[in-house]
Amino acid sequence: MLTAVSIVLLSIVTLLLWKHFQDYRQFVAYGDKIPGPKRLPFVGNAMKIPKTRAGTLKILEHLVKRYGHISRLWLGNILVVSLSDADDCEVILRDPKHITKAVKLYYLLHPWLGTGLLTSSGEKWHSRRKAITPTFHFKILEQFTNIFDKNTTVLINRLKEYSDGKIFDVQPLISRYALDIICETAMGVQINAQNDPNSSYFTSVRNLCQLLTERARKPWLRNDLLYTLIGKRREEDKLIKTLHDFTNSVIRAKSVTLSESEQTSNNLDEGIKKKTAFLEMLLKMKMSGNPAFKTYSDIREEVDTFMFEGHDTTSVAISFALVQISKHKDVQDKIYDEVASLVESGADISSYESLQMMKYLECVIKESLRLFPSVPFIGRELFEDVYLPSGYTVPKGTLLLISVYLLHRNEKYFPNPDVFNPDNFLYESNNERHPYAYIPFSAGPRNCIGQKFAMLELKSVLAKIILEFEIEPADDGWELKLDPNVVLQSCSGYRIKLKPRMKVMS
Repeated sequence: MLTAVSIVLLSIVTLLLWKHFQDYRQFVAYGDKIPGPKRLPFVGNAMKIPKTRAGTLKILEHLVKRYGHISRLWLGNILVVSLSDADDCEVILRDPKHITKAVKLYYLLHPWLGTGLLTSSGEKWHSRRKAITPTFHFKILEQFTNIFDKNTTVLINRLKEYSDGKIFDVQPLISRYALDIICETAMGVQINAQNDPNSSYFTSVRNLCQLLTERARKPWLRNDLLYTLIGKRREEDKLIKTLHDFTNSVIRAKSVTLSESEQTSNNLDEGIKKKTAFLEMLLKMKMSGNPAFKTYSDIREEVDTFMFEGHDTTSVAISFALVQISKHKDVQDKIYDEVASLVESGADISSYESLQMMKYLECVIKESLRLFPSVPFIGRELFEDVYLPSGYTVPKGTLLLISVYLLHRNEKYFPNPDVFNPDNFLYESNNERHPYAYIPFSAGPRNCIGQKFAMLELKSVLAKIILEFEIEPADDGWELKLDPNVVLQSCSGYRIKLKPRMKVMS
């Protein structure tokens, strides 16, 4: 009897191993058909991986030039496939079956953000997305324009201290501005980061982002044991505790002011009628019994996620746009004429209606985001084989990269793709382009829920800066040096010159 059982078990194990071997053979066969460099035994193409994050863009650009807009690398037995053709990208982004983010790219954010909209998947993501979408109703966004305008006025006063025509890095000022905006709109609190150099929350956010960036850039820091032994884990935990303690304290304070008898529908109506922070609307959902928010930890995940996504991404988007505007006086003059004409007509340029009328400024922002998308790569995990229009099958288990940075520089969709040209987004050009050729806020069911919020904020701050200052380029040989992390950054800063604008309006 024992022998018979042993034979059965051995047979099952053998069949499972055979099935695994067959699946792996097919996985390798599909992977090897995708264009890419020849792989070595065991290590694959791991020797080609750059030592720095900045080198990532160069190797991906090299792969596109040599192999086209679908290419692959083998990292040991891990298959990484990069896509930068709109037809291929559409297949992945539009299909709800492919919404799971690549854990290998986002796991570093879990201790801080948990599994909110950015990092969650499956039913949790669907329920949260459905619950949160109404909080970005345009009537609510209208109310936030006052917050944008108030904090932009503070920023303008800070920038006046640098308006002597000397070169300076604008990003630290923009970063503080963006954090003031997101704290007030997301949590309903004012931390005054622009005027308070000792703001503990601002310092903790910046230090944590720098620490996570360093860990993502240096492969040896991704080893949990080494990360702990050299003290980085303790440093990260301390920073996260500061941020979580702050968010938790705000949640507790806000929750005691809200009635538990309010219903979600009435809450959202109330949010439309008066300025209501994102946090307050989530608290009202919890009080009304919305299953997406059962605990205060559920709420904190989304507030922290909104803080992360709405701070760093917006900060770099504004900074990149200012650098591009400084280099193109003709573009800057057109923006000024557009905004000045609204002022001359008596319009309040901080209002929602006026911001919607700034069509050329919108083209400029879109073009800056084309060249410098805040999120340069979108990672997806595949749970089934996917056949792409390019003619290749990407096998289940692949780490898939939608290379937004390279997609936006695909000359198939953008002639002279490395040239800054806001006319790319005039109605005629934009209307004829593939709908998945330009995706700075992703696309499909997992697109960025805050993209309208971001565009309003960018328009508001850029319009007032250009109305107040002439922006000139750094002329000391400085250049942007791109670092493609979770958020695309310039590791060489964002250097410009400012001069008070001589106003010619009547």
